[in-house]
Amino acid sequence: MEINKKGRLYIGRESEGGEPVLLKASTLTTHGVIFGMTGSGKTGLGVNMLEEALLGGTPTLILDPKGDMGNILLNFPDSTPDELEPWMDEGKAKRKGVTVADLAAKEAAERRADLAGDGITPERIAALRDNTEFKIYTPGSSIGVPMNVLGSLKAPDLDWQDSAETIRDEIEGLVSSILDLHDC
Repeated sequence: MEINKKGRLYIGRESEGGEPVLLKASTLTTHGVIFGMTGSGKTGLGVNMLEEALLGGTPTLILDPKGDMGNILLNFPDSTPDELEPWMDEGKAKRKGVTVADLAAKEAAERRADLAGDGITPERIAALRDNTEFKIYTPGSSIGVPMNVLGSLKAPDLDWQDSAETIRDEIEGLVSSILDLHDC
């Protein structure tokens, strides 16, 4: 079965028989949630679905307080060791008793084989990269487009006698926002 069907998102393959699993893009017109235990593949599925939506020309806004979705930028059609090497974990290479270059070569070969096994060609990956404008906004970092999520911490220029309720609302909003950031 063809994985490049208009209006369908290629999600993966069935565990038995290896048939492609295609999801009608129109089923995702409102919201979606991915549930699963740690290590069950939630992030991989999320990145996959986002890539498919982007390949289909669907404008996509990704809100990712944890920071996993930046992986969508690791888009290397040829998956060469040289492309992957800067992203390799030096500690992982050391634990495996290999150099970072050796780990990159192994990961590149595995990645190419896995993608080919799923019918994902370098051309398909290049189409995603070449036809999508990626922009990541990053609070407190210079990796992406910096943004300030807190605004100024300067006290409002208000008189307590005249504006006590407004000032309390400002304080409550700021404290609640800071405490909510802790949960991210």
